[in-house]
Parts: sequence; C-alpha cells; structure tokens
Amino acid sequence: MKLTFCTVYILPLVFPTLSQAQEASVAPTDTVGYIKGGYGKFRDTFYMGNLIKIDGTQLTGVYLPATLMGYGTQIDYFLTPPGQPKRAKRYTLKIKKVQSMTVHRRYYENILSKGKPSKVLGVRMLTGPVELLTYAQPGVVPVPIPGAAVLLVNAYTNNRWYVRRNGELKEVSRLNFATEMSQYLADYPELAQKVIVGEKNYRYRNTLSIITEYNQHATAASK
Repeated sequence: MKLTFCTVYILPLVFPTLSQAQEASVAPTDTVGYIKGGYGKFRDTFYMGNLIKIDGTQLTGVYLPATLMGYGTQIDYFLTPPGQPKRAKRYTLKIKKVQSMTVHRRYYENILSKGKPSKVLGVRMLTGPVELLTYAQPGVVPVPIPGAAVLLVNAYTNNRWYVRRNGELKEVSRLNFATEMSQYLADYPELAQKVIVGEKNYRYRNTLSIITEYNQHATAASK
C-alpha cells in the first residue's frame, strides 16, 4: 500500500477567518516584511519579529514563524531573510526555552504548566477583561484514495483554549465545558445560562465568540 504525506488545515469549526484572527491577536508591537522558508520541513512563512527566552535573553529583528495555530516542541528562526540572497542558516529553539514572541501582529506565549515552561507556545486570540489563547495540536488522519493508496493528512483539528483573568491562566475544559465555563462567566448570568444549557453556538468550539461576547459586556459595564 502506498503512503503519501501532506499537510492541510481542517479548521471549519475551530478557528475564525484569517482577517478576524489577525484583528483579534494584534500585538502592541507589529512587524514588517516576510519571506517563505521550508528547507524540507513544514513550510511556514517567516516575518521579522522579536522573541524573549525564559532566561530573559532577547532576540530582536530576527525572522520568526507566524501561524494561527501556535507551536509545539520547537520552532525554527533565521537571523537573516531565509533564501535571500542565498540559503540562510536556520536555527532551532525548543519551546520550553521560549517565554514569548511578537511577530506579524501576533503574540505568542509559553503556556506554563504549574509555573514551569511547557512545550506549547499558544497564540493570543483576544485581549480584554479575559484574554484568550489557543494552540492547535496536529494529528494524522488517514484518507483513502482510489487506487489503493492512502493519503496521511496532518490535520489541525484538536485545539486547546486557555483563558486568563486577573493574571490567572487556566485551560478551558473540553469535557466539563458547560459547567466550568458557566461558572467562569457567572458575573454575566445571561451568557452563563446559554453556556450551561448548551445552546447552539455556545459550546466548546465557540469559545472565541463566547469570550468575545463576555468581554464586550464587561467593558460596557465598566464604563
């Protein structure tokens, strides 16, 4: 049986449109310029940005990747534009050594586990009374093809959401979403009620729009 690998993005119910996500995740310091990389690895787009390591070391004006899904395990970066004028040297950095990075209007942050650096770098989708970060975990999905071949697709379908309020970051529970999220939003009873009863568009996959609605309400109430 022939096995073929490729990468596609299957995100119809998980992520907003590109323009929505970019608007939602605008970082305080934007960057300019981009160049495409690859070198036999997952093909990404690199933009000039800034990175802060866990030990406080800063990398400024380097070329960093900038997807909407966040990163796991490690990332590549370049000191000069990859491929211009010739093949640039690629550096690899483990995520557990990264504190945060700002690139292409997006802010990424190490999702600490019990106060310690993790292997997950989430991307911030929303700021406001409640911050929202996400990381999409890639998984391989077998897709049969006529002629006995099998296409192994790296589909980003299993995402995680993280919320932060008053400096406290917590992962959104998928299994107990209705109960835990309704409690989290208890100061907005109308919204909490929609979540606890599982109304359409108020479930785990709708976390982005739910937190957006909460932030709009909280901001208006504070005026």
